Amino acid sequence: MSTVQLARRAIQLWPGNRYNQRAWIRSVLMLGDRWLLAQRVRRQQ
Repeated sequence: MSTVQLARRAIQLWPGNRYNQRAWIRSVLMLGDRWLLAQRVRRQQ
């Protein structure tokens, strides 16, 4: 995905929140292909 495509997707996800848009784009660019290795963190009770 190009940065333009990421930006458009971020706008769709968070239409009024520029901070979340930038943070999401930054995290996706940093993770790259490694996002598949990310695991959900379970809540401790």
